[in-house]
Order: sequence, then C-alpha cells, then structure tokens
Amino acid sequence: MPYNIPAKDLQAFINRSNRAGFCNNELNDFDVLCAKADSELFQKILNSPDHVLHPFLDPAPCSAEIILEVDRTTGTRKVQNAHLV
Repeated sequence: MPYNIPAKDLQAFINRSNRAGFCNNELNDFDVLCAKADSELFQKILNSPDHVLHPFLDPAPCSAEIILEVDRTTGTRKVQNAHLV
C-alpha cells in the first residue's frame, strides 16, 4: 500500500468497509481515528520514560511572571520585572 494516499481516499475506504460490515461503525471518521491514534501515542511517550521518543520531549514546562510598567504619557510599555516561577 503506498504511503501517499489522500485522506479522502482513506475515508472512502473506511466508508466502504463500514457498509460491508468489516469495520466498527463507532470509528467511522478518518480524522477522528488519526486524532485518537496521535493522542494515544503521545500519552504513551509522556508516561513511559523508556520509550524511544521520550528523550525528545521538552523538559517540564515552566512559567514566567512578567510585570510591565506603562508610561502614561506615551502609552509605551517596558518590562519592570521578569522571573521564572
């Protein structure tokens, strides 16, 4: 099976398979199937430090607190204070 099959052709194949009784009718949208597969794969990568793709994840997210000072005469803003939280 070639790898460059358009999504509409895959959706047509799923529709024909559903009509013939070969597929589960609950999963009849190709976009939903792809989103579910992506989500499951990402969760497996996140939750398994031994997964081959786990080292490629960004480190734990951090947030920053930025305090802006507004010059009332010109309306410009400048950073007064910024630090990681």
